[in-house]
Amino acid sequence: MKLNKNEFLNKSNKSLGEIFDMLAGLPAVKLKDLNSDQTALIIVDMINGFVREGALKDKRAEAIIPAQAELSKACDMLNIKKLAFADSHTSESPEFGAYPVHCMAGTSESEVVDELKEIGGYTLIPKNSTNGFHEEEFQKWLADNQNV
Repeated sequence: MKLNKNEFLNKSNKSLGEIFDMLAGLPAVKLKDLNSDQTALIIVDMINGFVREGALKDKRAEAIIPAQAELSKACDMLNIKKLAFADSHTSESPEFGAYPVHCMAGTSESEVVDELKEIGGYTLIPKNSTNGFHEEEFQKWLADNQNV
């Protein structure tokens, strides 16, 4: 099957435009209007190994840290629970079949970036896979916080 780049881009632009219009039509949600007992901020992989060092670092992630920090502080002021997932791999991680070795447990790569670490107040959930929602520690947190 041969792909036509221009046709693909044209169809993609149309679809993206429709998605944009749908999102633009939604009302804005204000953090203060959320019920803090039913709300949690989930921070995913804002760790050194994806932001500042290692095989999978991406400098573009640096740009969202200030907004993440502001949101984290706002959640603290409103008593909203916070979780932080952090890649924290063992040498036997199945991810290493698809990705280079990264974010080994106990290294600086697996630590939350300093800007968020300084704010603190989150429950840290180390994860040895791409999906932290399957981690036993998260499942326990969810069972203990069924209103969220």
